[in-house]
Amino acid sequence: MKTLTFLKTHIIHPVLNLESAIQDKAGKSSHLLFYAGGIILAILLRILLFDFETLDYQNFLSPWYDFIKENGGFPALGKDFSNYSPPYLYLLLLAVYLPLKKLYAIKLITVLFDIAAAVLVFLIVRRKYRSFVIPAAASLVFLFTPTVFINSSMWGQCDIIFTFWILASVLFLIRRDYLKAFIFFGIAFSFKLQAVFFLPVFAILYFRRRFPFCYFFIIPAVYIILSVPCLIAGRPFVEILGIYTEQTSVYQWLTINAPSVYQWVSAYTDMINTAAVVFCAAVLLFTGFICSRALKDDKGDNIIRLSLLSLLIVPFLLPQMHERYFFPADVLSVIYAFYFPKYFYVPVLVVLSSYFSYYNYLYSGHEPVIKLSWLALVLLVSIIIVCREMYLNSFGVKIKDRLRN
Repeated sequence: MKTLTFLKTHIIHPVLNLESAIQDKAGKSSHLLFYAGGIILAILLRILLFDFETLDYQNFLSPWYDFIKENGGFPALGKDFSNYSPPYLYLLLLAVYLPLKKLYAIKLITVLFDIAAAVLVFLIVRRKYRSFVIPAAASLVFLFTPTVFINSSMWGQCDIIFTFWILASVLFLIRRDYLKAFIFFGIAFSFKLQAVFFLPVFAILYFRRRFPFCYFFIIPAVYIILSVPCLIAGRPFVEILGIYTEQTSVYQWLTINAPSVYQWVSAYTDMINTAAVVFCAAVLLFTGFICSRALKDDKGDNIIRLSLLSLLIVPFLLPQMHERYFFPADVLSVIYAFYFPKYFYVPVLVVLSSYFSYYNYLYSGHEPVIKLSWLALVLLVSIIIVCREMYLNSFGVKIKDRLRN
């Protein structure tokens, strides 16, 4: 009997444990290989789309690139040649010095942010699941989301750049590091005005007394700090401050291919445009009040709920939105599905609505596959689903608790 016990303790069990460890290590290795293979395929997919040229590239990005190159690089930043904010122009300046074809150099910058954003998607989902597999799957799904690789590698747009910083802000909100969350949001705002779609999340958390009001001043402070190289190059400070004001006055339509509520409103006037902005503000005020009172806490799940809701509602209700302005919502909807697998169909609805609205611009001259008014209806259904899920999580739980008491 003692011999049998000795064999079990000192030989059989260690061998079994060693075998289990080897299998676990082999399993992890296979997961890493699968993940690496997925990233390689995602990069290859983007490279294959690099030769596609859009009117945005021909009319804006290419001339801006040429202006920087013809005016000596950095000194060109002192000129008023682009209506994009300084940080993006720094990246365009970097593209000028890359030993690549102009079109490729511009698109490479955005594709690099695709890969970097995939890392943030991994880290955000990792806050929910401690395993490697599910966060890795989330980041791969993100990389193969149609509007993500189309936006960067076909269109050459910079939406992934400011969305990357919004994702960084989301990650630090989940970690409750509000100072860093504001800094990263300030960087997002410095790249693109549309980062304000995420601002209601901070407003709701402020009313829950998570940080002092002075933190909001970080946003313009970051914008000013990131404008310093342009100021050194000689661009007037007033011009830099007026970039976003200039952008909002370019288009005189209620919607520019965006599947928003204004697909159901035919006329544009300044009065209707102003009324639309006020209506959006009123809805956000009401929604923010309800959310700030109803949320049980500001843990990761609720941050994801709030983020997606804000990134859907604001561009859906604001006038003068482009089809690309739902891009951050596309990305957050993927994360949302991994946080709440029951609602796996939400990113399907959101992303396909965005994709088919892209179709009208990328393939101009062709008949749209689905009318924008129908796509707006699909997005409205998505918003209702997300609102209902948040309601059930907040008010529904409170009602159940009251009934039990």
